[in-house]
Amino acid sequence: HAHSIATGLECPGVGPELSYLKDSKRAEFYTVTDEEAIDAYKRLCRLEGIFPALEASHALAYLEKLCPTLLHGTKVVVNCSGRGDKDASRVLQFNYDGQELEQPNAYDQIGENQYLDVPKKNSRN
Repeated sequence: HAHSIATGLECPGVGPELSYLKDSKRAEFYTVTDEEAIDAYKRLCRLEGIFPALEASHALAYLEKLCPTLLHGTKVVVNCSGRGDKDASRVLQFNYDGQELEQPNAYDQIGENQYLDVPKKNSRN
């Protein structure tokens, strides 16, 4: 049974094509925790002002494990399709015990008393 905070990853995607690619060593598959994906989501929001979808946040989270194993100068592309603004309330409801809050009263906070620090766009007056 597949589970993820990202609803787009809830359905298992194992089929004969993916099994063949894995067996022939033409594809590798990795996992990250919900906590790691949320940390990556918050990091991209804070550093770049980009709200990635939670599905893409899983790939971003895996970069923390992958990049130290790569040669210096290696380029990595992560497809950040989807909109993360739809996931913001879900991220705010998630606490770091891996449980959703019973009463989501933390819409102004994210994580453990850390405010979501997203750069504001310049407004023209």
